[in-house]
Amino acid sequence: MFRQPQGSLAPGEEASRSKAREFWKDNGILGGASVAAGLMNYCYHVVLAHLLGPSEYGSLATLLNLTTVMVIPASVVTLIYTRFGRREQQAARESWLLWSFGVVLWILMVGFRNDLAQILRVGSLLVVIFTLELIPSLAIGANMGILQHVRRYWAVGLLIALSNGVRVLAALATMLTMYRLLALGLFEAAAAVMTFAVSRWLSAATLAKTNDSSPGAVTETALVGVANVVMAVADGMISKHNLSPFWAGEYNGLATIGHAIQYISGSLGTVMLTSILAEPKAHLKFAGLTLAVYGVLSASAQWVFCQRAGEVVELILGQHFVAVVPYLGRYGWGMMAVGFLNITLMYAVASKRWTPMALVGLGIMVWVGCLSLQNTFAGFVNATVVIMGATAAAAMGMQTMLAWRGGRNRREKAMLSAAKGRGDG
Repeated sequence: MFRQPQGSLAPGEEASRSKAREFWKDNGILGGASVAAGLMNYCYHVVLAHLLGPSEYGSLATLLNLTTVMVIPASVVTLIYTRFGRREQQAARESWLLWSFGVVLWILMVGFRNDLAQILRVGSLLVVIFTLELIPSLAIGANMGILQHVRRYWAVGLLIALSNGVRVLAALATMLTMYRLLALGLFEAAAAVMTFAVSRWLSAATLAKTNDSSPGAVTETALVGVANVVMAVADGMISKHNLSPFWAGEYNGLATIGHAIQYISGSLGTVMLTSILAEPKAHLKFAGLTLAVYGVLSASAQWVFCQRAGEVVELILGQHFVAVVPYLGRYGWGMMAVGFLNITLMYAVASKRWTPMALVGLGIMVWVGCLSLQNTFAGFVNATVVIMGATAAAAMGMQTMLAWRGGRNRREKAMLSAAKGRGDG
């Protein structure tokens, strides 16, 4: 009998270690790009918060959140392409559909510009200009998803850094104009077109790769994308309607800082999803590593928020936002919970366990409903912390129970199969 050389690995073990190395490499690449993009995004908001002041900055944050809400389809498209890949024979048709849908979205914004301007207390022309980036948004989302599906994270990181870098330049350029918000909206649209051009060039070089998909799986994946976007923007949008312009601006400034914790979970969850797709049997290992890394990083950020709140707020937002200092540590706990929910939802996509998604959806509806009844700054913060914290605990508990039950069922089947084999022998 031949014996395996000492120190060598069995083929299966070597493959497993290779997947683990890819997991850490992908996290390093996308995490590094996300950190760089986060720093550039902070620079963007630092420049504009100091330049505009609370009321006008609140209008800017509302316009950005409006755009984020309207590009929910783009986020959904990205997640779907990340999960299922692309079909080369349908690429041209899908491209036309994505661009057409982007144009339709923007035309809707033009048609409802006056109503939106009245509800959100911003200029109607600004609504038209800031939503121009909707037109290429779905095509960009598809290209990003294609790159993530084949795990070309260096290309994804390049796109993330590029889009955020151009936004910083746009913010700096507005200092030279009189109509700052108008100019910024035009620069944002130009940045979106540039990002599409680069994403198209990068994704065109990738090989077609698809996973079998059913309409139900696509729909459930799309709902996860919607949930992630709603968690990112709902409180900022509702605060603009319920609070005075000054306090709405203050709250959106707080959200700009606090969502940095949630932002960390985005890249970690994406790498976890594609790693599980590549090696489904190791889903618990990848999920555990992702939660552990996020827990350490988010706890570190939260420590800074609690211990250095005044310095953080003054550095990022300026002295006009000093009123948010007492709330930053408390709000951070809510954002930690939202990050855990993001990862839980991505795990649901990867493992096809959809029950926790229904629980998260219920929690989001309760959160949005409670926010709509709040008319104080503290009320918004407290509702976010309590409801999102409870939702995260419940959803993660359910995922843990389902994973344990699934593992027990697999062990029982293995034991029965082994017993049957011995009996046949």
